[in-house]
Amino acid sequence: MLRTILCVLIAAPMLFAQATGAKSDFRKEGPALQGAVDAGISEVAGISLLQTSKATYIQEFGIVVTLELALETPRSPFNVDARPDRPAAVAERQQRVRDKMKQLLVQKAPGLRTAGDDQFVVIVVHIFNTNPVDRPNLPQQIIAMVKKSEPANVTFREL
Repeated sequence: MLRTILCVLIAAPMLFAQATGAKSDFRKEGPALQGAVDAGISEVAGISLLQTSKATYIQEFGIVVTLELALETPRSPFNVDARPDRPAAVAERQQRVRDKMKQLLVQKAPGLRTAGDDQFVVIVVHIFNTNPVDRPNLPQQIIAMVKKSEPANVTFREL
């Protein structure tokens, strides 16, 4: 009986360390990934980063990074000179955000140790529509997803 208890006490820390390996790897990789996403998206001119990125690891899925931004400045009743941006300018910013998301996923996904080869790395950008009257069809989210083993195959979805 005493031997069984000793064996369990000796083996328990090793089992616990194996179970939390991905979690400890993500604690190291998560902040660096968040910083890279924030820096990359901030390079797009004309947008406002409303909420910095937050990354999480979902055990059987992979890594999900979320952030919120606005593609244009809001109208203000106190600034009559401010005109809303042209629809083409907003669409161009939206495309540049997509391109930047793809670039980040292609560069960063293969190097992540936390996610397995069969898991995904996802960036979800929540878009705050500052002028809903002018832009009723602006998507609320842009989702970019890539399987870690296939970094060149980035898929997009807009909701």
